[in-house]
Amino acid sequence: MLMALKITQRLCNSDDHKEPRLFTHREEVLEGGRVRYTCAVCGETTEFRRPLFTDQQLIDLHAEGLNDREIAEKFGINRSTVGSRRRGLGIKAHNRRLSFTDQQLIDLHAEGLNDREKAERLGVTRSTVRVRRRDLGIEPIRPHVGDHQHFLTLYEKGMTDPEIAERLGVKDGVVYNYRKKLGLKPVRRGW
Repeated sequence: MLMALKITQRLCNSDDHKEPRLFTHREEVLEGGRVRYTCAVCGETTEFRRPLFTDQQLIDLHAEGLNDREIAEKFGINRSTVGSRRRGLGIKAHNRRLSFTDQQLIDLHAEGLNDREKAERLGVTRSTVRVRRRDLGIEPIRPHVGDHQHFLTLYEKGMTDPEIAERLGVKDGVVYNYRKKLGLKPVRRGW
């Protein structure tokens, strides 16, 4: 079934021509993404699958700063298809675009936020923050129990690690590690 028809200049390799050169061809776009070219001089036909995108389109979009995922989304194709074609053209990949700036990360670090808290504020994963923080040479901020004396008071009242953690607004593991560092035994109830 013929879907579209246009006239185009194409190289014809038919034996009827003394040498391959450009001739006028009739281009028919068929169902299923196939294309048929018919040489206007010799009548030779060639059928093939139309490329999903041209090399020039890929080059242009890459030059605009789009990465493989973004180009693939634009054409509705798989990212690996774009990556394969890009590598075939000898074009280096763009790194993924960060949805936050280095300065935003530095500012949140200055506020004393740990990687989990930064990730929540920036709307990204904790590993994304960790990798970028490491790239910038910034040391992690570890969650801590805060006031040492307050921790000891709660511990001496006989509170368990989870109870202390809830009061201090940290995770149980933070209290556990701090208590172990101080050489204190866990408070157990109901044994």
